[in-house]
Amino acid sequence: MSPVGEHELEREIARSLVDALEAALAPGGTQAELRAARDAAQVLSLPGLDHLMSALAPHAARPWPGEIRPVVERLRRVSARAAAAGELEEFRRADADFFALAGEIVAMEWSALPSRGSADSPSVATLIAAEMLSDLPLAGEDSASVARRVRLTMPVAAAVRAALDWLSGRAGLRRPLELRGDPSALEIGCELRDVAGVRPAHEVLSSVGGSLGPVLGTSADAPERSWILRVPSFGARPTYIMLEQGPLRLAVPWHAVLKLQVVRRDAIESRAARLGMSVLPPLAPLAARTSETPTVIVAHGLKRAWMVADRLVWRLAADACEPGERLKEAGLTRAVSTEEGEVFGLVDPGVLLAGVPLPALPVIPGAPVAPEAAPSEAEPAPRIEPVEAEAAAMAAPSATELPEELLSLDEGSVTPLGALDLVEEPAAEPTPEETEEVAEEPAPEIGAWSARPSHRSEVPQAPARRVLVAEDSITARIFLTRLFEKQGFEVFAVERSTDLHAALASGPWSLVCVDVELPDARGAQLLREVRDRLPDDSVLVALARDNQDIAAARVAGVRRTLLKPVEPGALRRLLDRMGLLEPVSE
Repeated sequence: MSPVGEHELEREIARSLVDALEAALAPGGTQAELRAARDAAQVLSLPGLDHLMSALAPHAARPWPGEIRPVVERLRRVSARAAAAGELEEFRRADADFFALAGEIVAMEWSALPSRGSADSPSVATLIAAEMLSDLPLAGEDSASVARRVRLTMPVAAAVRAALDWLSGRAGLRRPLELRGDPSALEIGCELRDVAGVRPAHEVLSSVGGSLGPVLGTSADAPERSWILRVPSFGARPTYIMLEQGPLRLAVPWHAVLKLQVVRRDAIESRAARLGMSVLPPLAPLAARTSETPTVIVAHGLKRAWMVADRLVWRLAADACEPGERLKEAGLTRAVSTEEGEVFGLVDPGVLLAGVPLPALPVIPGAPVAPEAAPSEAEPAPRIEPVEAEAAAMAAPSATELPEELLSLDEGSVTPLGALDLVEEPAAEPTPEETEEVAEEPAPEIGAWSARPSHRSEVPQAPARRVLVAEDSITARIFLTRLFEKQGFEVFAVERSTDLHAALASGPWSLVCVDVELPDARGAQLLREVRDRLPDDSVLVALARDNQDIAAARVAGVRRTLLKPVEPGALRRLLDRMGLLEPVSE
């Protein structure tokens, strides 16, 4: 066959493979279409593509889970380039990468969303808690057993790991973690060692519905502060505390409940004030039938408050359903239904505690006091009562406890991050994951290290070592924040280009890291706009997913890139070459 004929044949083969992939990757692509794409990959001796299509097969005909959408987009881009070139070389060059990506997807464990187990329900990636905490000490076999059973979704696992790092500080954990868990909640007991990490831990945990704070009953002047992190675990059917307020039947997610107790009705306000907590106004007028009333301590992030009820129904599993008119009139847009068909309005802890002020930062004897963070626009800060008052007074025995079987957690199971491993690994040899094509620049002046990262809308004012990160993935933002903080930087992270440009005006920045694809801007144009606004002594680094992103950075004149997910060793080597690596203290 002539060279022209061979080229036409390859063009036809490439077109057939591209057509098969387009059908398989399109919304609603079927198993049969995925199978056809695999057949084509096998015929063309593309084992990586074959393996990747096999890994994607369980998610066919459903929305692609967020964790693997970047992989699907990468496959589509390679397919588009192959179609434009009319040859298979693009697939051959990417085949080894496809094989590695398939391995990562297969390593994830996938579960159907709670209460949505139908065939057209999307799946979510989950992880065993033991994998998330594999490098941290656990307090005995009981905690290890919980870690092996409890599962968490990826965002929750990332938040837990980041919060533990912030609370333990740069020195790390000194005491083993104590775990308790059930199908709806995971509790982790740890020691607070870095007060500066309390507010960032609050922000990341509240974003996933978690809470943290002193152990109820802990002495306020204890030098070693015992704290509890409580987050929702992943289960087929979440459980709730069902209660009644007047005519309303309400459901509070079990992971948001810290304690249940019965208190004299005339002592509620004084007792709550003594504990340093607010009493939430009821969603409906309470009945005045008894001298004692049940109360629930509800938590969201650092916030804690009392919720008063007329009657506690019980702790029950329930599934989502439509709220009735009475619940809608009370402002409840969601509801759950028990196995008996009883409908309860679903209470969002974040909304319920929106008006509750954050507590003041605790004081650890002998430790430096961290500066107060400015309140965000969403959380105006009225008078703040100290956390210590709550912890000390909670030990006072004045309330009658409910039955132990209602208060105790059953055994359960958990899941952490898959795509981003939050455990720092030893530095490896330089790889293509970090690239740099310019001579080293002189290192900027190194100032004092600040342990308190910022994720607020207000831009922090200017220590010498400051990093601005623009990244739309919450897990990637958490991970990069931790990596930079380990190197002594103060980090300000944003997720959109509009916030990025607002933050640029509050420089100087030692380093600016920008994802090549943000939700509202992307590619060379985004990087060029950022580069043009930076002074000469600021360094711009592009966060790239693949060679196409790296090429966009080159077009924009950005010659330093880091391949995502960012390896700790790759970041250290890049900082070292730029003279920004924090000196090791003697």
